[in-house]
Amino acid sequence: MGLSRMLSKPDIADEGAKYFLSHFDRPATALSWAPGRINIIGEHTDYNDGLALPAAVNRYVAMAVASRGDGKIHFQSHNYQEHFEIELATLHDLKPTKHWHRYMVGALRVFQDLGHPLSGMDVLLIGDIPAGSGLSSSAALVLAWLGALAEHHKVQLDPWTMVKSSQRVEHEYLGVLCGLLDQIGSQMSVANQVLAVDFQSLTVSPTSYNLPGYCWVAIHTGKSRELAESAYQTRVHECREALDRLKSEHPHIQTMRDVGAELVQGSDNLSKRIRHVVQENRRVEQAMTCIQNDAEGLGKLLDESHRSLRDDYEVSCDELNAMVEIATSQDGCIGARMMGGGFGGSTLNLVETAKAKKFIDETLTQYGTRYPLLKPSALIAKLVTGAASLTL
Repeated sequence: MGLSRMLSKPDIADEGAKYFLSHFDRPATALSWAPGRINIIGEHTDYNDGLALPAAVNRYVAMAVASRGDGKIHFQSHNYQEHFEIELATLHDLKPTKHWHRYMVGALRVFQDLGHPLSGMDVLLIGDIPAGSGLSSSAALVLAWLGALAEHHKVQLDPWTMVKSSQRVEHEYLGVLCGLLDQIGSQMSVANQVLAVDFQSLTVSPTSYNLPGYCWVAIHTGKSRELAESAYQTRVHECREALDRLKSEHPHIQTMRDVGAELVQGSDNLSKRIRHVVQENRRVEQAMTCIQNDAEGLGKLLDESHRSLRDDYEVSCDELNAMVEIATSQDGCIGARMMGGGFGGSTLNLVETAKAKKFIDETLTQYGTRYPLLKPSALIAKLVTGAASLTL
């Protein structure tokens, strides 16, 4: 691990070490952490061989670990104040029901499948990514855990192994057929840059951007997207069905990237789904130019992306639409869209830095009058380095 990685250690990792000591009455021997992410543009493109611009942000899941000699793993979640214990001898017989338990057990099995033996551990989990916010708390959880396992067992896992192993956990143990956007954003990001990702060629290019006077504000609607998994899976299957239909009609088409705009003008659901993907890829290409000092142009692309996600991909909801409507009516906001899987979670807003605090206050106040039972929250995003770990 290079010095720059060590210098990027977030405060919450040190908090994890402190809580580990107080809970287990001995010091941790290793720390790991993985950040959440925003996605500038390129939504629902990752599982369609498309393009996107994610970046890791200053919210994390962190883990502190130390050995134990009895072949057990004791997990303590600081956030949930919950204890979870397993015996490694029965790992492959376990069928946990709670989400975070399934992530932990699934990652253990995947790590073992990579050929690495497991030993007993005490583990303290802590995080400040709101669950269900669309900031990829689940990807950060799995990557932090895989990083802790690798660090503790003195194993080197390259970034692509981390990313694809984390996706395996989602696919095989949570039943979520996600792409690689969240994992790449959390694992591979570089501070103060965005990642230009091509999911067809699996190329990731850290890219500097130049938007002086503007910042990214993520606003959680307060509506969790935990119940959105079935609808997400439906979109995945619809895209596959739409592509199969086009391939049967047009022999030159092999992937979504071969589909021209003239082929997706219909009003049926499958045409609408594939139209969003085709046009969203175009917006990503345009955004690559706009991030080099065309904030107004980028703001318009965000607005277009939201309309497409709302009307063609149909993954928005009343709360997300209201948040975008309120945000774009505020002074200083030049573009906004829903972000993430949809049906809840967060919006991403491009805002004049000098007006960001007032923007947040006004937007949350107006949203609160419409949805008084929800608890929205805002983050002025700092773009940070991706997941890392260290031995203490």
